[in-house]
Amino acid sequence: MTTSQTVLITGSSRGLGLAMAEEFARHGCKLILCARDEQELSRAREQVSNVGAEVRTFACDVANQQEVETAIAGARREFGRIDVLVNNAGVISVGPILTQTIEDFREAMDVMFWGMVHPTLAVLPEMVKRGTGRIVNITSIGGKVSVPHLVPYGCAKFAAVGFSEGLYAELKQYGVHVLTVVPG
Repeated sequence: MTTSQTVLITGSSRGLGLAMAEEFARHGCKLILCARDEQELSRAREQVSNVGAEVRTFACDVANQQEVETAIAGARREFGRIDVLVNNAGVISVGPILTQTIEDFREAMDVMFWGMVHPTLAVLPEMVKRGTGRIVNITSIGGKVSVPHLVPYGCAKFAAVGFSEGLYAELKQYGVHVLTVVPG
């Protein structure tokens, strides 16, 4: 990671996303933090800024394509380009399948599949044109092994893994590196 690269991280107001933001900050990257909650983003911006990074935040629901495109346009205005996209946003609904609803499945797919597709497709043309870029997709062991009581989550993560692995195969010829991270 070279310094002064611009990194956009979805789901970065807390947890793994915030921890990654702090690590990128330590390496001198400029950061764009995206999450749904403005207050959490404000706290995260302050925390990451204290590490010494230049940070911008955009409240954005990654399930909403228009919000994603607006946030990425704002990020480009602020920093010129996005060198690294980290798709990290996620939700989880835990319970037996008989308690899960269509809405649980819809929310999981909206955030963890479409929420990966929307930002990726928004930054991809610019990366391909430059012949360089990195896309990091945070998935889960739940995207490789189906786990009881996490069926909506697993379905979305399986879709995310398939999307990410397909991107890797197609984009390496354009100088865009895709990494599928499977924690757990």
